[in-house]
Amino acid sequence: MKKITLFLLFFIGCDNNPIINKNGLKTQNVILITLDGVRWQEVFQGADKRI
Repeated sequence: MKKITLFLLFFIGCDNNPIINKNGLKTQNVILITLDGVRWQEVFQGADKRI
């Protein structure tokens, strides 16, 4: 349920609604950052000192 809610909130936030934004989107570049194999502990606490 939590994943579905986050998914819907993401797409609602990315909506190019002409009522809100009359000029449309002007984004020319998209930056995608992926973290494959990174544990949440490494993200918030840093890498393990023993490694």
